[in-house]
Amino acid sequence: MLKYMRRAMELAENGRRSVSPNPVVGCVLVRDGKIIAEDWHREYGKGHAERNLLGALEGEVLPDDVLMVTLEPCCHQGKSGACTDIILEKGVKKVVVGVLDPNPEVGGKGVSLLREMGLDVMVMESSKSTIQNPTNTDIKNSPFKFCSLSFELVEELIWQNRGFFTWVTKRRPWVTLKMAQSLDGRITPEKGQSYWLTGPESREHVHKQRAQFDAILVGVGTVMVDNPMLTVRLEKSKIQSTKSKNPRVVVLDAALSVPLESEVMREGTMVFRGRQFKKRLAQKKLMEDRGVVVIEVDTDEDGYLNLRQILDELAAAGMTSLYVEGGPRIWSSFLNADLVDEVNVYLAPEFLGNGEVSLPEFQGSSKKIQFKEWKQLGDDVMWRGLFVTD
Repeated sequence: MLKYMRRAMELAENGRRSVSPNPVVGCVLVRDGKIIAEDWHREYGKGHAERNLLGALEGEVLPDDVLMVTLEPCCHQGKSGACTDIILEKGVKKVVVGVLDPNPEVGGKGVSLLREMGLDVMVMESSKSTIQNPTNTDIKNSPFKFCSLSFELVEELIWQNRGFFTWVTKRRPWVTLKMAQSLDGRITPEKGQSYWLTGPESREHVHKQRAQFDAILVGVGTVMVDNPMLTVRLEKSKIQSTKSKNPRVVVLDAALSVPLESEVMREGTMVFRGRQFKKRLAQKKLMEDRGVVVIEVDTDEDGYLNLRQILDELAAAGMTSLYVEGGPRIWSSFLNADLVDEVNVYLAPEFLGNGEVSLPEFQGSSKKIQFKEWKQLGDDVMWRGLFVTD
């Protein structure tokens, strides 16, 4: 049965970024060991995965059919109606849920409601935590063979919606720090120089990563040196969801120094400026005329923008995931503020000697990182890790 839940996970990815700030969710209906229907949450404000599947289903649901869904069905009246309503309406008798929804409006209530109505509901997440209890109902009636593969799948289901989980529980986006550096911790041969450090395979991988995030953030220094477009430039066949594939651009620019001719000065870009910088109102007006959103936040005594306020603003705008591309002072600032969940380091096989260092102002406390994965990308290596919190 694990393969059916994995198929539901694959389907869920079709909604990546088109459903945000909602979670990505997929579901399948299994009959006699075969998937007879499948669907996913396709677009924010429209039908959820279960409603899409059951609403389009031809024929009746049989008593032994199993509805498998990656995330707990909602039980509250949202934009498209409660998923528990259509599950009951269509006569589903057996449901397998991957993980519970952390949203307080759901948070186990969807599963409880279905069980109260007589449905046989198994939750993989709760079964993982109570595997040692042989009388546990979920374990006893489970269609799964509980093993390490089952537990790994639960972790993958949580990882799949890590942005949503963070947005709900911490009220901020999941923050991923992306760094490219040489073996001696440098990013360029000389400070302020634009330089392609990594190879084409790494750059393609970065574009694939960008397509998974709601927003991408850089500092004004990176804009001035590199003038990046910060778009996803891939063949459509290499993008799981081509709808709205470009993440929202976020620029940190306390004094509004970004040149208007920069590639990022386009509609939808968010520029954060310092609240105490009252000058350059004409520059602010010109930016806004281009569709740029200028937002004021506090700054510290050194003039650096308040990152927590920035994340608050992004969360309020419905952004659940943030890809921080730099530059070096931005990376240091996020690390010093303990606002990084994940780090992706691209290591190039070079020594740059006296070049610009990757973390020039990092003065934070010691941080433990849990290894997640690594990839060889041409001559480069990408290393991914998660920050361990006490």
